[in-house]
Amino acid sequence: MQTTLKQFREVAVLSLSGQLDDRSAELFLAQIEELVGQGLVRVVVNLVGVDFVSASGVRGLLTALRKVRHHGGDLKLVDVPRQASRLLTIIGALTVLELYPDVFAAVASFQPEYGPESLLCPASA
Repeated sequence: MQTTLKQFREVAVLSLSGQLDDRSAELFLAQIEELVGQGLVRVVVNLVGVDFVSASGVRGLLTALRKVRHHGGDLKLVDVPRQASRLLTIIGALTVLELYPDVFAAVASFQPEYGPESLLCPASA
C-alpha cells in the first residue's frame, strides 16, 4: 500500500493505493496515530487507488474512526471501491462511516463555511 498526504486547512487527506489488508492496515493506523499526534483529527481517507479491502482493512478503518473521534475529530471516506462498499454494508459499518463522492465534498463537510472553490488551494503544511 502506498499513501499520499495533503492538508486542506485543518483537514488531512490521506490517499491510499494498493490493498488495504492486515499488513497495510497496521501502516495505515500508524499514519493515523501520527496525524492525531500532530493535532490533525479531521481526516478524509481517499480510497480511489485501492483495489482490495480485507476484513482487517475494514477493522483498520473503524479503529481509525474511533481514534480520531476520541480526540474530537472525525474520519470520512471517499471513492470507496465497490467490493469494500459491499463489505461495509454487510457488517453495518455505514451506520458510523460517512462516504462522499469526492475529496472536495468530504473536506467541505468538515468546513461548511467554506465553499468548494476555497478548497482548491491546499494549505501549506
